[in-house]
Amino acid sequence: MSKTGTVRGILLASVLLAALTVAGQTGFEPSLYRLYDRTSRSDFVVTGRVLEKKWLSEGPLQIGERVYGIPPTMEIVTFATSQIICRQGDFAAQARESAPPSGTVYLVSPFHQSEESDLDPGRWVPTETLGRGREYLLFLYRHPDQQALIAKYKLNPNLTYYRAFDGASGAIELAGDRERGSRIDLATPVVSAVTSLCEAVRPTDVTAKLERLRELRGSADPRVQNSIDAAIRALKKEEDQKQK
Repeated sequence: MSKTGTVRGILLASVLLAALTVAGQTGFEPSLYRLYDRTSRSDFVVTGRVLEKKWLSEGPLQIGERVYGIPPTMEIVTFATSQIICRQGDFAAQARESAPPSGTVYLVSPFHQSEESDLDPGRWVPTETLGRGREYLLFLYRHPDQQALIAKYKLNPNLTYYRAFDGASGAIELAGDRERGSRIDLATPVVSAVTSLCEAVRPTDVTAKLERLRELRGSADPRVQNSIDAAIRALKKEEDQKQK
């Protein structure tokens, strides 16, 4: 294939991927899978609405004397938070203070259809895809290399950029008024479970955290009980290590 043909192929693939991105076709359904791990390993869990989306590329590509526009390889989403449900520090035996994100969060998402799971190495998951104007529950963590990201895409160095933990499972679209509570509403049970888990670990004292978690376990959805047990074990282990 000629270099021109290769560039055309790249451009065509970019257009097709962009169409899927706009449509929000990730093949992902919200679930309660390993909820404790997803929540406790996120810097913050928030709800809010997408304000703006922008595609990012690394710059022009020059082949011989011709200069081609590079297809976008990254998307940046401006997200207005409405509620901070959880902080990672809440899951520590002695709650650690952490500065929450401002009212606006900047989420970056690579233009890949899938990437390796943050939870299960070797398993591939779709990357997060958010729609403009839609509301989401986001499991956020700081992009691990802020400086390289900023330099590569010429981003504002005064801002902090986040990813959704474990790709699409970390960006759950909230149900609309018509769908909420119906059989097709898979998001609300996840939001409810996350909120309950986070409220249980919010006290600053470990004894209070454990007491609330045990109370929650007695009334929780059976699918969430493993996550509650995991939170209890982690707190006990941390306390045991401190006493040694």
